[in-house]
Amino acid sequence: MDTNSGKKFSASSSPSLSNVIREEAMKLQSPNYANMTLGEEWNGKTSWVGSGSDDSPFFHHLGVSTISMSFDNSIGVPGVYHSLYETNYLMNQFVDPTFSICTTGAQIWGLVAIRLVNDDILVFNATEQASFVKNEYLAFRGLAFVQSWNNSLVGDQKVAFNAAIVALEKSLDKLSTVSNDLQKEIEQLKVIGRQGKNYEARLRVANDKVMGFDRAFTSKNGLKGREWYKHVLCAPGKATGYGSSSFPGMYDAIVEKNFDNVISAISQINTALAEL
Repeated sequence: MDTNSGKKFSASSSPSLSNVIREEAMKLQSPNYANMTLGEEWNGKTSWVGSGSDDSPFFHHLGVSTISMSFDNSIGVPGVYHSLYETNYLMNQFVDPTFSICTTGAQIWGLVAIRLVNDDILVFNATEQASFVKNEYLAFRGLAFVQSWNNSLVGDQKVAFNAAIVALEKSLDKLSTVSNDLQKEIEQLKVIGRQGKNYEARLRVANDKVMGFDRAFTSKNGLKGREWYKHVLCAPGKATGYGSSSFPGMYDAIVEKNFDNVISAISQINTALAEL
């Protein structure tokens, strides 16, 4: 729980872990409204995890599925984060006088941790990951600067880019197919339970797949010009600070109007998804 500076709950995560946050949030009383759960108060939306030492080594470099949760708001208590003014007095006088938000923060983390540790089947949702990535792709293609760059292409570059996009969309379709098949296996294992035939063997195979799901989106060569970042679907934007961008290799190359790097970034994504 990196931040407790307000009343609004928010979460960012690997998309495959969003569902477990929603499920556990529905079990907790909202610290702000007596007649609502935390899940009902929260809009249930998550985003990619951002940058910084909390997330980047695990998610952006190693491809380890990650969760980040916090309580804050748009106004918060400005100018105190990671400063000498971030004191117990500030918390109990202004931010969280009853410590109900701190308590809820500890509870949501505890419930999620219990699920991650104790569930036979790891609490990943593969189809949600694929759906999230597809939506991010559609949003990326709709960005004004991406459309403008696309419309500027002519001749051989236009042909090559369109062919690369067709290949990329086939890769994303494969991601959806693989994710759906994996999720079906997970749901079947939940139904048959420990008494089912070959349950332990099937469980190990399914857990190994979901545990390595985010790792499949990494490239050993890393992103062009900042090779330490290995995740090809999400990385901190060069100019966004803690914020992340989807399809970062493509994003950077289009901003820089570097055609060869755009094609290389698409190929890098296709190569990663081919390993699924």
